[in-house]
Amino acid sequence: MRKYILTLFIVFVACYGCASDQPEPSVQQVDQIYTQCSGTTFYPVATPDIPSGLATRVFGEWKSQFVSQHGLSDRTFDSRIKLSAVELAEGPSQVFVRIDSVFVMDWVRSRQAASIDLGTYPLAQVPSDSAISRAVRAAIRPSDQVNLRGVVSRATAENALGSCCQSMEPDWCHIRFENVTGRLLLWGRCTIDSDANKCKEAAVDLSNGNLVYCQEEPCVID
Repeated sequence: MRKYILTLFIVFVACYGCASDQPEPSVQQVDQIYTQCSGTTFYPVATPDIPSGLATRVFGEWKSQFVSQHGLSDRTFDSRIKLSAVELAEGPSQVFVRIDSVFVMDWVRSRQAASIDLGTYPLAQVPSDSAISRAVRAAIRPSDQVNLRGVVSRATAENALGSCCQSMEPDWCHIRFENVTGRLLLWGRCTIDSDANKCKEAAVDLSNGNLVYCQEEPCVID
């Protein structure tokens, strides 16, 4: 009896985590889908330098409101929001602070940007705390589901897109929160008939793996 139990235990340990027919991609494989993207990095390596003065005030207010509106702790903010750059732009027509970041959850990485408009250049006076608060509030979308409990696996997301079109190519470079609904969506596109200018576009909600869009559209719009 003891020998039988021991055998079962060894088999369980040897097979633990191998129940899936399609193993999850390695970290290196996940990295490859983002390193092929052009533009700003998906992997900020350090906290960026924040210009002193106005930019520092705006960033502090932005973080405070962002955490509050999305119901995040400081620890969760730090784990999910990786800052890329905080810049103060003055002119030619407006003064604004731009905050670039990457939303990170499990294998998902999504580049984000917030632009806080402080007024017409040149500013007549240094913005008050209340003016900065109003400008920041206008730049934050509280519907964005930054406080997700989790995301589905990459394989699940790909399968959902494939249910719309087997040759669907996921757009890893532009995973984004949908305006108004706030859903975190992975989009994909496939060609049905290039001669007839027929393509399909689809999107999967990464919070649950549901296909939320699957529609035919022109491949090229003249």
